[in-house]
Amino acid sequence: DDVCTQKAKTNLPINSNSTSSVQLIALSGTTTIYICSLSLIAAGATTVALTTGTGTACVTSNAAVIGSTTANIANSISLAANGGLMYGNGGGTVGAGAGSSELCMILGSSVYVSGNLTYVQQ
Repeated sequence: DDVCTQKAKTNLPINSNSTSSVQLIALSGTTTIYICSLSLIAAGATTVALTTGTGTACVTSNAAVIGSTTANIANSISLAANGGLMYGNGGGTVGAGAGSSELCMILGSSVYVSGNLTYVQQ
């Protein structure tokens, strides 16, 4: 059974312009973060990635969830100015982090990226 179908989801508004990794969801024990939907719009051209890891803003054991890793942000998902993306409608999992890890976002250039993410952490 898919946790995004079976469990109550949490809604998370997103707004960042950081080229440093930013924690979106904190780790909680041994739980896993399941992404049920993601929508993003960029004010300017950039690349974006959602990563998983531990330590301050996913810097330890950094791994890609959607896009690429922190080290390869230039090769991640490209968004045009005023362009965006949408993954899922909340009815199923579109990405999952590693167990006992947090979820972070990093941008390739310092432009505002805003949107919404729904998730289940269990």
